[in-house]
Amino acid sequence: MEELYMTIIKIFTVYGWQLTVCALSGIFLLGLLKHFKVFDKIIVSTKEKNELGEIVKLPNEKLTKQVKKTIYITISMSLSIGASALYQYLCHELTVVGLFTVAGAVLSLTLTAYALYENFGIRFVLSKLGEKIKTSWRTTLATIKTAKDAKKAEKEQAKAELLESGKNDLENAFSKVALSVGLTKDDLKKAIEMVVSLKSK
Repeated sequence: MEELYMTIIKIFTVYGWQLTVCALSGIFLLGLLKHFKVFDKIIVSTKEKNELGEIVKLPNEKLTKQVKKTIYITISMSLSIGASALYQYLCHELTVVGLFTVAGAVLSLTLTAYALYENFGIRFVLSKLGEKIKTSWRTTLATIKTAKDAKKAEKEQAKAELLESGKNDLENAFSKVALSVGLTKDDLKKAIEMVVSLKSK
């Protein structure tokens, strides 16, 4: 265990924090992919005979885990080495010898960090953190949607109240005119409805 920590410290002191971060970035991105269940579709099956003697394909969990682990390590190392090579290129330090030297250091750091990630509950902590972030994000989106819906309902209510108050004002005005001209209540109602329908268009 002490060797794992010493490897990380050695790489940090020799190559700096930038390359250490580049090396660990592959594991971080792999953790994100695993959290979002990108690899769940990978299933290795084997051919076996069933009770009737027919050969059928059945999922093999042990082989699936081995294949997934190989894919995880390959992706993690590829991303780490790619990030380190990009960093060296941007710093104008990219040489063949330097790339292989850094690649070896990154590989050892990646394997070390992956072992720590797998065995010391870092995965559990990061998955809980990811779930917390996802829950917070969903809550925020729901709050925003609720606020928009409330604002929309408020506008609709204000519009309805405005139409109603306008209708009442029209009724009062038409009643005065109707009384002075001698119109019936039905004539007045039809005129008000016609004006309100024209106003809402």
